[in-house]
Amino acid sequence: RNMPLRKFSVLLGLAKTPEEVDPLDVVTHGLESVHGEPILEQEQEPSALQGEIDAIDLNQDSNDNLLDENMDVLQNVRVIIPNKLAYLAVKPEQLLNHKESLNRQGYHLFWSTMHKLYSPHCMDFGPVNIGVVHRFIRAMKKQLSKIDSDKIILYCFDTEANTIANSTFLLASFLLLHAGLPPQEAAAPFLRPSAPFALKPFRDADSSPPTFNLTLLDCISALHRATTLGWFDPDTFDIATYRKLELSENGDVHQICPRLIAFRGPVRPVDLARRAVVSGHIPAYYGELLRRMGASCVVRLGGSGRYD
Repeated sequence: RNMPLRKFSVLLGLAKTPEEVDPLDVVTHGLESVHGEPILEQEQEPSALQGEIDAIDLNQDSNDNLLDENMDVLQNVRVIIPNKLAYLAVKPEQLLNHKESLNRQGYHLFWSTMHKLYSPHCMDFGPVNIGVVHRFIRAMKKQLSKIDSDKIILYCFDTEANTIANSTFLLASFLLLHAGLPPQEAAAPFLRPSAPFALKPFRDADSSPPTFNLTLLDCISALHRATTLGWFDPDTFDIATYRKLELSENGDVHQICPRLIAFRGPVRPVDLARRAVVSGHIPAYYGELLRRMGASCVVRLGGSGRYD
């Protein structure tokens, strides 16, 4: 069957401008409610997305296969904050079939598509950027604040390897930045032998075999270092500006640290006029933007034939 999450992935590809729906697409309470969050500079309550969830009969009779499958699902639940937060790698079909069993066990189901918000350049698949991390932490804190005290949030994600890698990165980031755990402890729940999966390391944006594997602990240690140096503060992070500049139509600009900015290289005006390139900006566009951001020197790393 076509599952609802396939519809969400379509929304992800459309959420490009501030006027369109933000692909938060959070699904909670056993996948019974769907919410999206508008891209606005001020905080607002999520507004409902238009659409329907595919109907699945949850009243079917039990059988041996279903019972065994249900037992496997429950056995794969791992608690990462006692009495507050757990995670589960599960196929959407299984989650929908057994949501009531999980609810009876005291779990408040939480599923989002934020782990999908990564645009690969080649064979790379993550990790998701700091803007997604910030939004995930905000969404998770909101969930923790509104559930009953006797409930445990169960964050669920698909069993595909790339999804697991980005989802565990988000959860470990939450443990680091919100729960205050050191990097080793924040990554530990997903690296222990008892974890129900082996993590796929991140890689560079190339088509050749990777020569360096970027582990979950590498990523969490870097995030910890950035917060220690004051480069990133979840409480003061300007998410509206970040999300505006990260869009390809706005230059794909990222301030890596206080003295380093990365961005998509310019293109020649004649190429834009002839539509020889799909998208891009002329050098003058970046010149004004980079001056406002305090840049004093630009180094070109590639694309020497694209502009003068």
